[in-house]
Amino acid sequence: MAGIILNSLCLLTHIQEGIQPSLSNGTSAQLVPAGNWNGVVQSVISLRYNDAANGYTTDAAFSIKKPDEFKSWLVVLRDKTYRKFQYKVLTTFQNGTFKEGAWVDADGNQAIPIIVQQTPYLNVKVLPNLLDFKVTPVVECTLHYDDNVANIHEVETFTFINGDIQSWSFPIASSALNKYRYQLTYHLSDGRSITTTDTLTDAEAFTINKPNVPEIVCNVTPKLINFTDTPLVEVSIAYQDDQNDIEAEETLVFGDATPQTFRIPIHDNSPKDYQVTITYYKGDGKVVAGQPTTTS
Repeated sequence: MAGIILNSLCLLTHIQEGIQPSLSNGTSAQLVPAGNWNGVVQSVISLRYNDAANGYTTDAAFSIKKPDEFKSWLVVLRDKTYRKFQYKVLTTFQNGTFKEGAWVDADGNQAIPIIVQQTPYLNVKVLPNLLDFKVTPVVECTLHYDDNVANIHEVETFTFINGDIQSWSFPIASSALNKYRYQLTYHLSDGRSITTTDTLTDAEAFTINKPNVPEIVCNVTPKLINFTDTPLVEVSIAYQDDQNDIEAEETLVFGDATPQTFRIPIHDNSPKDYQVTITYYKGDGKVVAGQPTTTS
């Protein structure tokens, strides 16, 4: 005759008739939560006892949801010398992940720590807010992560054509193993591409810097314009580099005093001069076109 007493501390799930169980003729396990339970939905602990010689098998399952919640399991034995049992733990997390352990062998009365640890993730944000997409219309960022011991190898390339932030996230073996490397490829407006060497970091976020190339930059600030008398002003900027086959022209249109910028990447041996032509559109309908001016 045998049975199981569960106390929660003690819930009775099944007792065969005529048995008064006690620790002297039973084996017991106390389930003790341990570890960091932040983000845990629950841990389900499955236990089983199999006395094949006497044809006796029983099992049970407990759910623990809080670190101060304890459960106990008592199996009344037919053979008091055979106290071996097995247990395994399944833990679910609020982020949708779960961990399920293998069956663990145990023997005799004991406390079993139910240790939980949420699966660590590497989370990286890539910020392109310093880029000028007129100079570099396309920027590629390739990220690599390698953990040879845990056989985790991740690689992903993000393409930036505007200022949207992009994110990289995946599970890793340990939060301490959070170093990764990245490489940048800048595709310039003149057709060139510049690729950087790998950078090793553990930053949770990093900003892509502008490429280190020479450039023509013209900042136009129309703070002296009276936009009541002259509601519209056009500033045409032209650049020519015959040797390196670079040609650019842009017209900046001003209806208020907001500054605007003309920018173009050039070569080390490129000329630094460019032409500026200003056209004023007066409130009375007159158009005043200025002469091209060379500046650098």
